[in-house]
Amino acid sequence: MTNKKKYRLSEFGLSLIMTAFPMAMYYRTFIDDVPIGNFFMLMGVLFLFPYKNFVKTFQTMRWNKDMVLLIVFQLVALLYYYISNFNDNTYSLFHYLIIAFGVALTYTRFDKDLCLHNAILWIGIESFFCAILGYYVLDSGMVEILIDEMDKDERILDYLTISGVCVTNVACCTYFMGKSNRNVVKIILFLCIFFDFLVINLTQKRTPFIVALLIVAIYLYKQLSDKTKRNTTMIMLVAVFAYFFASIYKDMLTDNMASIFNGIDDFINGTYQLEDTNSASQRYYNREKALEIISRFTTEEYLFGKGYMTLWFDNPLMQSYLDMGIFGVVFCFYFSVWIPVKTLFSKKIYDNYIFWAFSMASYVMVGCMSTGHPYSHNKWLPICLLIFIINGVISKGSTQQDCYARK
Repeated sequence: MTNKKKYRLSEFGLSLIMTAFPMAMYYRTFIDDVPIGNFFMLMGVLFLFPYKNFVKTFQTMRWNKDMVLLIVFQLVALLYYYISNFNDNTYSLFHYLIIAFGVALTYTRFDKDLCLHNAILWIGIESFFCAILGYYVLDSGMVEILIDEMDKDERILDYLTISGVCVTNVACCTYFMGKSNRNVVKIILFLCIFFDFLVINLTQKRTPFIVALLIVAIYLYKQLSDKTKRNTTMIMLVAVFAYFFASIYKDMLTDNMASIFNGIDDFINGTYQLEDTNSASQRYYNREKALEIISRFTTEEYLFGKGYMTLWFDNPLMQSYLDMGIFGVVFCFYFSVWIPVKTLFSKKIYDNYIFWAFSMASYVMVGCMSTGHPYSHNKWLPICLLIFIINGVISKGSTQQDCYARK
Protein backbone atom coordinates (compact mmCIF):
# COMPACT_ATOMS: atom_id res chain seq x y z
CA MET A 1 0.00 0.00 0.00
CA THR A 2 1.43 3.39 -0.97
CA ASN A 3 1.79 6.22 1.52
CA LYS A 4 -1.03 8.12 -0.15
CA LYS A 5 -3.53 5.25 -0.02
CA LYS A 6 -2.52 4.36 3.53
CA TYR A 7 -3.01 7.93 4.70
CA ARG A 8 -6.34 8.27 2.92
CA LEU A 9 -7.74 5.27 4.76
CA SER A 10 -6.65 6.56 8.16
CA GLU A 11 -7.80 10.10 7.29
CA PHE A 12 -11.24 8.83 6.35
CA GLY A 13 -11.38 6.75 9.54
CA LEU A 14 -10.62 9.68 11.80
CA SER A 15 -12.99 12.03 9.98
CA LEU A 16 -15.76 9.42 10.14
CA ILE A 17 -15.25 9.04 13.89
CA MET A 18 -15.40 12.77 14.60
CA THR A 19 -18.53 13.42 12.48
CA ALA A 20 -20.29 10.05 12.78
CA PHE A 21 -23.35 11.08 14.76
CA PRO A 22 -24.22 14.33 12.93
CA MET A 23 -23.91 12.52 9.58
CA ALA A 24 -25.98 9.63 10.92
CA MET A 25 -28.64 12.10 12.10
CA TYR A 26 -28.97 13.60 8.62
CA TYR A 27 -28.84 10.16 7.01
CA ARG A 28 -31.84 9.19 9.13
CA THR A 29 -33.60 12.45 8.26
CA PHE A 30 -33.17 12.46 4.48
CA ILE A 31 -32.45 8.86 3.44
CA ASP A 32 -33.56 6.08 5.79
CA ASP A 33 -34.53 6.05 9.46
CA VAL A 34 -31.86 3.56 10.51
CA PRO A 35 -29.71 4.28 13.61
CA ILE A 36 -26.24 3.94 12.09
CA GLY A 37 -24.20 6.37 14.20
CA ASN A 38 -22.44 3.63 16.16
CA PHE A 39 -21.83 1.72 12.92
CA PHE A 40 -20.10 4.79 11.44
CA MET A 41 -18.00 5.03 14.60
CA LEU A 42 -16.98 1.37 14.41
CA MET A 43 -16.05 1.65 10.73
CA GLY A 44 -13.98 4.74 11.52
CA VAL A 45 -12.01 2.90 14.19
CA LEU A 46 -11.41 -0.04 11.85
CA PHE A 47 -10.13 2.29 9.10
CA LEU A 48 -7.93 4.20 11.55
CA PHE A 49 -6.23 1.18 13.14
CA PRO A 50 -2.69 0.65 11.73
CA TYR A 51 -2.79 -3.08 10.90
CA LYS A 52 0.29 -3.20 8.67
CA ASN A 53 2.82 -2.20 11.32
CA PHE A 54 0.90 -3.46 14.35
CA VAL A 55 3.46 -6.07 15.48
CA LYS A 56 6.43 -3.73 15.03
CA THR A 57 4.64 -0.89 16.77
CA PHE A 58 3.55 -3.17 19.63
CA GLN A 59 7.15 -4.20 20.26
CA THR A 60 8.61 -0.70 20.24
CA MET A 61 5.81 1.59 21.43
CA ARG A 62 5.59 3.36 24.77
CA TRP A 63 2.09 3.78 26.18
CA ASN A 64 1.08 7.32 27.02
CA LYS A 65 0.09 7.44 30.69
CA ASP A 66 -2.88 9.76 30.10
CA MET A 67 -4.30 7.48 27.42
CA VAL A 68 -3.81 4.48 29.72
CA LEU A 69 -5.64 6.26 32.55
CA LEU A 70 -8.47 7.19 30.20
CA ILE A 71 -8.87 3.59 29.03
CA VAL A 72 -8.75 2.36 32.66
CA PHE A 73 -11.52 4.80 33.58
CA GLN A 74 -13.67 3.53 30.71
CA LEU A 75 -13.12 -0.07 31.85
CA VAL A 76 -14.13 0.85 35.41
CA ALA A 77 -17.20 2.69 34.07
CA LEU A 78 -18.11 -0.47 32.16
CA LEU A 79 -17.83 -2.45 35.39
CA TYR A 80 -20.16 0.04 37.09
CA TYR A 81 -22.58 -0.35 34.18
CA TYR A 82 -22.72 -4.14 34.40
CA ILE A 83 -23.18 -4.26 38.18
CA SER A 84 -25.90 -1.57 38.17
CA ASN A 85 -29.62 -1.83 37.53
CA PHE A 86 -29.29 0.53 34.56
CA ASN A 87 -29.98 -1.30 31.31
CA ASP A 88 -29.32 0.47 28.02
CA ASN A 89 -26.89 -1.18 25.63
CA THR A 90 -26.20 2.14 23.93
CA TYR A 91 -24.18 3.26 26.95
CA SER A 92 -22.03 0.14 27.11
CA LEU A 93 -21.38 0.55 23.38
CA PHE A 94 -20.18 4.11 24.05
CA HIS A 95 -17.52 2.77 26.41
CA TYR A 96 -16.39 0.03 24.01
CA LEU A 97 -16.06 2.53 21.16
CA ILE A 98 -14.12 5.00 23.32
CA ILE A 99 -11.75 2.22 24.42
CA ALA A 100 -11.32 1.07 20.80
CA PHE A 101 -10.59 4.64 19.68
CA GLY A 102 -8.05 5.11 22.48
CA VAL A 103 -6.29 1.84 21.61
CA ALA A 104 -6.28 2.68 17.86
CA LEU A 105 -4.68 6.07 18.58
CA THR A 106 -2.16 4.45 20.90
CA TYR A 107 -0.93 2.17 18.12
CA THR A 108 -1.06 4.95 15.51
CA ARG A 109 2.35 6.50 14.90
CA PHE A 110 1.85 10.25 14.67
CA ASP A 111 4.52 10.75 12.02
CA LYS A 112 4.01 7.58 9.94
CA ASP A 113 0.46 6.17 10.11
CA LEU A 114 -1.74 9.26 9.91
CA CYS A 115 -1.74 12.44 7.84
CA LEU A 116 -3.48 14.66 10.39
CA HIS A 117 -3.53 17.75 8.19
CA ASN A 118 -5.65 16.02 5.56
CA ALA A 119 -7.84 14.34 8.17
CA ILE A 120 -8.70 17.80 9.51
CA LEU A 121 -9.54 18.86 5.96
CA TRP A 122 -12.02 15.98 5.62
CA ILE A 123 -13.51 16.71 9.03
CA GLY A 124 -13.91 20.35 7.99
CA ILE A 125 -15.64 19.43 4.72
CA GLU A 126 -17.98 16.92 6.38
CA SER A 127 -18.85 19.27 9.26
CA PHE A 128 -19.56 22.19 6.90
CA PHE A 129 -21.81 19.96 4.81
CA CYS A 130 -23.65 19.08 8.03
CA ALA A 131 -23.88 22.79 8.87
CA ILE A 132 -25.56 23.45 5.50
CA LEU A 133 -28.05 20.65 6.16
CA GLY A 134 -28.59 22.08 9.64
CA TYR A 135 -29.45 25.47 8.20
CA TYR A 136 -31.90 23.82 5.79
CA VAL A 137 -33.80 21.86 8.45
CA LEU A 138 -33.93 24.90 10.75
CA ASP A 139 -34.88 27.49 8.13
CA SER A 140 -37.47 25.24 6.47
CA GLY A 141 -39.15 24.42 9.79
CA MET A 142 -38.52 20.71 9.29
CA VAL A 143 -36.91 20.35 12.70
CA GLU A 144 -39.94 21.75 14.55
CA ILE A 145 -42.30 19.52 12.58
CA LEU A 146 -40.31 16.36 13.30
CA ILE A 147 -39.83 17.22 16.98
CA ASP A 148 -43.55 17.96 17.44
CA GLU A 149 -44.63 14.76 15.67
CA MET A 150 -42.30 12.34 17.46
CA ASP A 151 -41.92 11.24 21.06
CA LYS A 152 -38.86 12.51 22.90
CA ASP A 153 -37.09 9.14 22.82
CA GLU A 154 -37.74 8.72 19.07
CA ARG A 155 -36.64 12.11 17.81
CA ILE A 156 -34.12 12.11 14.96
CA LEU A 157 -33.10 15.76 14.79
CA ASP A 158 -31.44 17.27 17.83
CA TYR A 159 -30.57 20.94 18.35
CA LEU A 160 -27.35 20.18 20.24
CA THR A 161 -26.09 17.85 17.50
CA ILE A 162 -26.93 20.43 14.82
CA SER A 163 -25.05 23.17 16.68
CA GLY A 164 -22.27 20.91 17.94
CA VAL A 165 -21.09 19.97 14.45
CA CYS A 166 -20.92 23.69 13.64
CA VAL A 167 -18.47 24.08 16.52
CA THR A 168 -16.41 21.29 14.94
CA ASN A 169 -16.35 23.26 11.69
CA VAL A 170 -15.29 26.43 13.51
CA ALA A 171 -12.35 24.48 14.98
CA CYS A 172 -11.32 23.23 11.51
CA CYS A 173 -11.65 26.68 9.92
CA THR A 174 -9.47 28.35 12.55
CA TYR A 175 -6.88 25.59 12.06
CA PHE A 176 -6.62 26.27 8.32
CA MET A 177 -6.60 30.02 8.91
CA GLY A 178 -3.56 29.48 11.11
CA LYS A 179 -1.91 27.44 8.33
CA SER A 180 -2.68 29.75 5.42
CA ASN A 181 -0.81 32.93 4.52
CA ARG A 182 -3.36 34.03 1.93
CA ASN A 183 -5.93 36.62 2.99
CA VAL A 184 -8.44 35.38 0.39
CA VAL A 185 -8.41 31.91 1.94
CA LYS A 186 -8.78 33.37 5.42
CA ILE A 187 -11.74 35.51 4.35
CA ILE A 188 -13.51 32.47 2.87
CA LEU A 189 -12.89 30.53 6.06
CA PHE A 190 -14.22 33.39 8.19
CA LEU A 191 -17.35 33.45 6.06
CA CYS A 192 -17.75 29.75 6.83
CA ILE A 193 -17.36 30.55 10.52
CA PHE A 194 -20.03 33.26 10.34
CA PHE A 195 -22.33 30.76 8.66
CA ASP A 196 -21.65 28.35 11.53
CA PHE A 197 -22.57 31.07 14.02
CA LEU A 198 -25.78 31.73 12.08
CA VAL A 199 -26.80 28.08 12.36
CA ILE A 200 -25.86 27.98 16.05
CA ASN A 201 -27.97 31.08 16.67
CA LEU A 202 -30.92 29.46 14.92
CA THR A 203 -30.74 26.55 17.36
CA GLN A 204 -30.66 28.99 20.31
CA LYS A 205 -28.28 26.71 22.21
CA ARG A 206 -26.08 28.53 24.70
CA THR A 207 -23.14 26.18 25.23
CA PRO A 208 -22.22 25.72 21.52
CA PHE A 209 -22.39 29.50 21.01
CA ILE A 210 -20.05 30.13 23.94
CA VAL A 211 -17.61 27.42 22.79
CA ALA A 212 -17.49 28.70 19.20
CA LEU A 213 -16.94 32.23 20.47
CA LEU A 214 -14.15 30.99 22.73
CA ILE A 215 -12.37 29.24 19.85
CA VAL A 216 -12.48 32.35 17.64
CA ALA A 217 -11.37 34.60 20.53
CA ILE A 218 -8.36 32.38 21.28
CA TYR A 219 -7.45 32.26 17.59
CA LEU A 220 -7.53 36.07 17.35
CA TYR A 221 -5.49 36.37 20.56
CA LYS A 222 -2.90 34.02 19.07
CA GLN A 223 -2.70 36.15 15.95
CA LEU A 224 -2.27 39.37 17.92
CA SER A 225 0.28 37.97 20.38
CA ASP A 226 2.44 36.19 17.78
CA LYS A 227 4.46 38.98 16.15
CA THR A 228 5.72 36.66 13.41
CA LYS A 229 2.15 35.96 12.23
CA ARG A 230 0.40 39.19 13.12
CA ASN A 231 -1.87 40.32 10.30
CA THR A 232 -3.42 43.70 11.00
CA THR A 233 -5.28 43.75 7.68
CA MET A 234 -6.90 40.41 8.45
CA ILE A 235 -7.92 41.55 11.94
CA MET A 236 -9.56 44.65 10.44
CA LEU A 237 -11.42 42.57 7.88
CA VAL A 238 -12.67 40.28 10.63
CA ALA A 239 -13.90 43.32 12.56
CA VAL A 240 -15.76 44.60 9.49
CA PHE A 241 -17.38 41.21 8.83
CA ALA A 242 -18.32 40.93 12.51
CA TYR A 243 -19.94 44.38 12.40
CA PHE A 244 -22.05 43.56 9.34
CA PHE A 245 -22.97 40.15 10.72
CA ALA A 246 -24.07 41.72 14.01
CA SER A 247 -26.03 44.42 12.14
CA ILE A 248 -27.90 41.94 9.92
CA TYR A 249 -28.69 39.49 12.70
CA LYS A 250 -28.98 42.02 15.51
CA ASP A 251 -32.32 40.80 16.87
CA MET A 252 -31.28 37.15 16.72
CA LEU A 253 -27.97 37.86 18.49
CA THR A 254 -29.68 40.03 21.11
CA ASP A 255 -32.17 37.28 21.88
CA ASN A 256 -29.42 34.68 22.04
CA MET A 257 -27.23 36.76 24.35
CA ALA A 258 -30.24 37.42 26.61
CA SER A 259 -30.90 33.68 26.61
CA ILE A 260 -27.27 33.01 27.58
CA PHE A 261 -27.20 35.43 30.52
CA ASN A 262 -30.69 34.55 31.73
CA GLY A 263 -29.88 30.87 31.34
CA ILE A 264 -26.72 31.22 33.44
CA ASP A 265 -28.72 33.06 36.11
CA ASP A 266 -31.46 30.42 36.02
CA PHE A 267 -28.83 27.66 36.22
CA ILE A 268 -27.23 29.24 39.31
CA ASN A 269 -30.29 30.56 41.13
CA GLY A 270 -33.18 28.44 39.86
CA THR A 271 -35.12 31.43 38.52
CA TYR A 272 -37.33 31.23 35.43
CA GLN A 273 -36.94 34.40 33.37
CA LEU A 274 -37.57 33.32 29.78
CA GLU A 275 -39.37 30.42 28.17
CA ASP A 276 -36.20 29.27 26.38
CA THR A 277 -34.24 29.14 29.67
CA ASN A 278 -36.50 26.39 30.97
CA SER A 279 -33.71 23.84 30.43
CA ALA A 280 -31.38 25.87 32.65
CA SER A 281 -34.03 26.08 35.38
CA GLN A 282 -34.61 22.34 35.11
CA ARG A 283 -30.88 21.75 35.51
CA TYR A 284 -30.97 23.79 38.70
CA TYR A 285 -33.75 21.71 40.24
CA ASN A 286 -32.15 18.45 39.14
CA ARG A 287 -28.86 19.61 40.62
CA GLU A 288 -30.58 20.32 43.93
CA LYS A 289 -32.07 16.83 43.83
CA ALA A 290 -28.60 15.37 43.20
CA LEU A 291 -27.12 17.37 46.09
CA GLU A 292 -29.85 16.03 48.34
CA ILE A 293 -28.89 12.46 47.38
CA ILE A 294 -25.20 13.24 47.95
CA SER A 295 -25.95 14.71 51.39
CA ARG A 296 -27.19 11.27 52.44
CA PHE A 297 -24.09 9.42 51.19
CA THR A 298 -22.53 6.76 53.35
CA THR A 299 -18.72 6.58 53.65
CA GLU A 300 -18.62 3.90 50.96
CA GLU A 301 -20.76 6.01 48.63
CA TYR A 302 -18.50 9.03 49.13
CA LEU A 303 -15.63 6.91 47.85
CA PHE A 304 -17.35 4.89 45.10
CA GLY A 305 -20.66 6.66 44.42
CA LYS A 306 -24.30 5.61 44.19
CA GLY A 307 -24.09 3.64 40.94
CA TYR A 308 -24.15 4.06 37.17
CA MET A 309 -26.60 6.74 35.90
CA THR A 310 -28.24 7.30 39.28
CA LEU A 311 -29.58 10.61 37.98
CA TRP A 312 -28.92 12.41 34.69
CA PHE A 313 -29.08 16.14 35.33
CA ASP A 314 -26.84 17.72 32.63
CA ASN A 315 -23.87 18.21 34.92
CA PRO A 316 -21.26 15.59 33.94
CA LEU A 317 -18.72 16.55 36.57
CA MET A 318 -21.14 16.42 39.48
CA GLN A 319 -22.84 13.33 38.08
CA SER A 320 -19.49 11.54 38.01
CA TYR A 321 -19.29 12.18 41.77
CA LEU A 322 -22.88 11.08 42.32
CA ASP A 323 -22.39 7.87 40.31
CA MET A 324 -18.76 6.97 41.03
CA GLY A 325 -17.78 8.95 44.12
CA ILE A 326 -14.37 10.57 44.62
CA PHE A 327 -12.82 8.13 42.17
CA GLY A 328 -15.13 9.23 39.35
CA VAL A 329 -14.99 12.98 39.90
CA VAL A 330 -11.18 13.03 40.14
CA PHE A 331 -10.84 11.21 36.82
CA CYS A 332 -13.50 13.32 35.08
CA PHE A 333 -12.01 16.57 36.37
CA TYR A 334 -8.53 15.55 35.24
CA PHE A 335 -9.62 14.73 31.69
CA SER A 336 -12.48 17.20 31.15
CA VAL A 337 -10.98 20.26 32.84
CA TRP A 338 -7.33 19.91 33.81
CA ILE A 339 -5.87 18.67 30.52
CA PRO A 340 -7.69 21.23 28.29
CA VAL A 341 -7.04 24.14 30.69
CA LYS A 342 -3.39 23.17 31.09
CA THR A 343 -3.07 23.05 27.30
CA LEU A 344 -4.75 26.44 26.88
CA PHE A 345 -2.33 28.20 29.24
CA SER A 346 0.81 26.55 27.90
CA LYS A 347 3.01 27.44 24.95
CA LYS A 348 1.75 24.30 23.22
CA ILE A 349 -1.42 26.17 22.23
CA TYR A 350 0.59 28.04 19.56
CA ASP A 351 1.08 24.80 17.64
CA ASN A 352 -1.67 24.55 15.02
CA TYR A 353 -2.35 20.86 15.58
CA ILE A 354 -2.59 21.25 19.34
CA PHE A 355 -4.78 24.34 18.98
CA TRP A 356 -7.14 22.36 16.74
CA ALA A 357 -7.23 19.46 19.21
CA PHE A 358 -7.89 21.88 22.07
CA SER A 359 -10.68 23.51 20.06
CA MET A 360 -12.29 20.12 19.54
CA ALA A 361 -12.01 19.39 23.28
CA SER A 362 -13.15 22.84 24.45
CA TYR A 363 -16.81 21.77 24.20
CA VAL A 364 -16.06 19.13 26.84
CA MET A 365 -14.33 21.68 29.07
CA VAL A 366 -17.08 24.32 28.84
CA GLY A 367 -19.95 21.83 29.05
CA CYS A 368 -18.64 19.76 31.96
CA MET A 369 -21.05 21.55 34.33
CA SER A 370 -23.99 22.16 32.02
CA THR A 371 -24.43 19.61 29.22
CA GLY A 372 -24.85 15.85 28.93
CA HIS A 373 -23.57 13.07 31.16
CA PRO A 374 -20.07 11.72 31.88
CA TYR A 375 -20.33 8.57 29.74
CA SER A 376 -21.17 9.87 26.25
CA HIS A 377 -18.76 9.41 23.35
CA ASN A 378 -18.70 13.15 22.67
CA LYS A 379 -17.19 13.75 26.12
CA TRP A 380 -14.24 11.44 25.56
CA LEU A 381 -13.34 11.20 21.86
CA PRO A 382 -12.02 14.80 21.70
CA ILE A 383 -9.99 14.20 24.87
CA CYS A 384 -8.46 11.05 23.34
CA LEU A 385 -7.55 13.09 20.28
CA LEU A 386 -6.05 15.90 22.38
CA ILE A 387 -3.86 13.45 24.33
CA PHE A 388 -2.72 11.75 21.11
CA ILE A 389 -1.82 15.00 19.33
CA ILE A 390 -0.02 16.57 22.31
CA ASN A 391 2.05 13.42 22.70
CA GLY A 392 2.75 13.24 18.96
CA VAL A 393 3.76 16.88 18.60
CA ILE A 394 6.04 16.74 21.65
CA SER A 395 7.77 13.53 20.56
CA LYS A 396 7.88 14.04 16.78
CA GLY A 397 7.32 17.72 16.11
CA SER A 398 4.54 19.43 14.17
CA THR A 399 5.79 18.47 10.70
CA GLN A 400 2.89 16.64 9.09
CA GLN A 401 1.80 18.96 6.30
CA ASP A 402 4.01 17.20 3.73
CA CYS A 403 3.18 13.69 4.94
CA TYR A 404 2.35 12.41 1.44
CA ALA A 405 5.92 13.15 0.37
CA ARG A 406 7.48 10.94 3.04
CA LYS A 407 8.58 7.41 2.21
